[in-house]
Amino acid sequence: MENAQSPLHITLPIIDIGPFLADTTSDAGQTCAKTLREACHDPGFCYLENYGIDSTLEKKVFDVARRFFTLPES
Repeated sequence: MENAQSPLHITLPIIDIGPFLADTTSDAGQTCAKTLREACHDPGFCYLENYGIDSTLEKKVFDVARRFFTLPES
């Protein structure tokens, strides 16, 4: 049997995609893409940092989502 980790013990990778966004063809960009691809396959999820979305926009999106999910079902 493989050494499978319990879902409670999986550590999700934190991937800085800044180098990829800066230049997809650079060595750093290609390394970032490879790391992201690996994270999508195993464990299937990851955290991204330096993704280029303004924090004000991010807050607005979460505010809209919060309002949406507190609406009555009807």
